[in-house]
Amino acid sequence: MKNLYLLLLISLFTSWSENSRAQCSGGFAFLTALAPTGTGATTISSCNYAGDYNTITGVVAGNSYLFTVTPAACITIHSGSPTGPVVAFGSSSVPFTAAASGTYYMTLNTNCVGCGTASTCLTTTITCTSCGTGPCATASPISGCGQAFTLTTTGASSFISTLCATTTPGLEQMYSYTATTTGNYSFNVTSVTGGGYAIGWKTGGCSATGWNCAGTATVPGSVGSIALTAGTTYYFVMDATSTAAAGITFSLTCPAGGPTTAGDCVVAANVCSNASFSIDPNGYGAIDEICIAGTCAANPDLNVSGTNPGCLLSEELNSTWMVVNVYTGGSLTFSLGTPNSGTFNCLDWSMWAYTPGTCANISAGTQAPIRCNYNGSCEQFTGISSTLPAGATSMTNWEAPLNPGSLTQYLICLSNYSSAITTVPLSFGGTAVVSCSALGIESMSLTGKNESGFNALQWTSSSEFNVDKYVIERSENGNNYMDIGTIEAHGLSLEALTYQFEDLQPISGMAYYRVRLVRENGTNTTSNTLAIEQEFMNDLELVKTFPNPADNNLNVVLSSKTETTYQLTLSTLNGQKVFNSNQVVQKGLTYNSIDIREFQNGFYLLTISQEGKTLSTHKIIIE
Repeated sequence: MKNLYLLLLISLFTSWSENSRAQCSGGFAFLTALAPTGTGATTISSCNYAGDYNTITGVVAGNSYLFTVTPAACITIHSGSPTGPVVAFGSSSVPFTAAASGTYYMTLNTNCVGCGTASTCLTTTITCTSCGTGPCATASPISGCGQAFTLTTTGASSFISTLCATTTPGLEQMYSYTATTTGNYSFNVTSVTGGGYAIGWKTGGCSATGWNCAGTATVPGSVGSIALTAGTTYYFVMDATSTAAAGITFSLTCPAGGPTTAGDCVVAANVCSNASFSIDPNGYGAIDEICIAGTCAANPDLNVSGTNPGCLLSEELNSTWMVVNVYTGGSLTFSLGTPNSGTFNCLDWSMWAYTPGTCANISAGTQAPIRCNYNGSCEQFTGISSTLPAGATSMTNWEAPLNPGSLTQYLICLSNYSSAITTVPLSFGGTAVVSCSALGIESMSLTGKNESGFNALQWTSSSEFNVDKYVIERSENGNNYMDIGTIEAHGLSLEALTYQFEDLQPISGMAYYRVRLVRENGTNTTSNTLAIEQEFMNDLELVKTFPNPADNNLNVVLSSKTETTYQLTLSTLNGQKVFNSNQVVQKGLTYNSIDIREFQNGFYLLTISQEGKTLSTHKIIIE
């Protein structure tokens, strides 16, 4: 029995020992590759070295992949980071099924025991072994809500035979989308021909089974209400219900947003996807921004696209203002209202290229619109289109399409001429993507600390989309805040940006700080709250000198625990004193300024001393 226990112990130790060695991590970052979605191997590199790691993005949960390396070497697959948990391990060829979507790391080493490195060229590949089945091999990515897709099919397929309790013998087309916002999504179908389509959705990779029913599309309209979670990759299918010729044009609609009542230009709401607007006859807000038709550039009496008489000839009535955000450029069309509604309400509108000064320019009458429409046929269905949309009766309600670039904006004033109380759907088409997927969703992380005499704040904004400024606020009790400074924002950035602010006159004791992001349309986002306790490290300290280099005046800020005197000396590097003065400092912060215009350019030493003892010395540049 003892021998049996001994053998079991040796076996367990050997197993633990092998497992402890059965992984390699870290190394040097080499290439980044997108995980394949179809058949065939994707070559990551033809000259990886043992000791490198590759970053693999776009891995989809539920999909199976095969990582290979030639000549043979050790492969370790990590999740989270190059040193994160090991999810697959082996030599030469390693299979791996993703438990979660995201980014993974492929580490290479000469062997799986010592994790050695070498400078011999290795060829690395990745294959999706669960992808290339039927239409999943040609899934089309959806980059954002509002992006229009047109699909035509003729023929048979048995990949998915039944969907939405409907027989679907026709061809399928797959689409993939990673949700940017948690909420309810739908499909905006603008045209359908033939027998129509069943629309399905699923997570966990693209395959023939596991589809959920979003709805069927046989006529234009909204289909489905699907609860999606931000950061998760989903697959959608358009499955023809007939083998005969069929067609569909659709776009994905993000969770609803946008203005709901009439208002002014300065509070125009961001539009990031298809939306619906409630209109009512409650006036034009507090400001009548639109001038009399024909008297100014902002409201000409001749239509800028020439399809009907003019722009807002009845001026601004019960107006709703919106800013349309184009994330990816291309052709852009849109519709306001409902096709085949049978309701005859006049929806006049005008559209301008949007900048921070557009509202003021419109009020001044100096900025001309780029599109506008004074309804020729008041059928509560208007917009921009190259051809008469389904459900519309007259091109006098439609203007020519636009071709915007990426990260551009347009301002629309929708004038409710009929004083109607109704809902106006706004739907986008064309190849341009209307989305704030990386924009308009700024978040801030505020940090800071006491720097002996002043409080230093720093915050990082995740992105910026038409941000005007940052307002720094301070409170003594954490409830009542006052503005203590403002920093101008960059305005537009897809990258994280870091800002700094120094409170050189902090309150005694504990202070509470927060930063308020102010957008150009007046909306705000507030950071986390930060508490900093004011304290002095030494009895007398130099807090800051600025500017450095200096040319006219050198400003000196000191902190002191008590009211006292000190000596301030400025000397050359060889010891020649050019400025020497006894100063009095108050308790807290004291500011002094030295006129340096008569001093020669070069390096100087600024010395703070007290009772003959040097407290600190700092290098100063005068130019």
